[in-house]
Amino acid sequence: MTLFENEEDHSNESQVMVDIMHHLNEFPFVGMGLDGESYFEPTGTETGISHDFDISHHGRPVGVIEIKCRTGQYTRDYLNRFGSRITKERLTKLRYHHRHGKHVMLAVRSSDGIVAFVMLKTLLLHHHRLITTEGEGTTNHGKTKNGKDVIDIPYDLFTEIGERDG
Repeated sequence: MTLFENEEDHSNESQVMVDIMHHLNEFPFVGMGLDGESYFEPTGTETGISHDFDISHHGRPVGVIEIKCRTGQYTRDYLNRFGSRITKERLTKLRYHHRHGKHVMLAVRSSDGIVAFVMLKTLLLHHHRLITTEGEGTTNHGKTKNGKDVIDIPYDLFTEIGERDG
């Protein structure tokens, strides 16, 4: 979690994880173990962590998930038109996990409750479709410009998995 995430953010991200877990439980290598324990663990409130959830399988780290819960104008229609935005710095930090053999998922919930995800592997395969804009980054939920470079991800690279009340 970053410096500007709060308990409400963490709660929203946990709600999105319910949808993601439901979707991923269909696959035998993730989800719940035979012990009934979840393999999805929130990272906590420390600053500087590149993602919101760790994924393990029988105690071994296998992936990470970064979740963006959008509000206001960021409806599904908006995301279809303009894509989803992430700072280049955050994406670079997430690539660290990819380079070390973990799966990396970016998830987004639109302000009208649509939950979708894209795997970093997909972004790397379609890197030519990602648009970098210099100096447009913000912090504190878009309230403060920080001058960081951002990357716009076309929404058609995402897979929709459900709907959740925002």
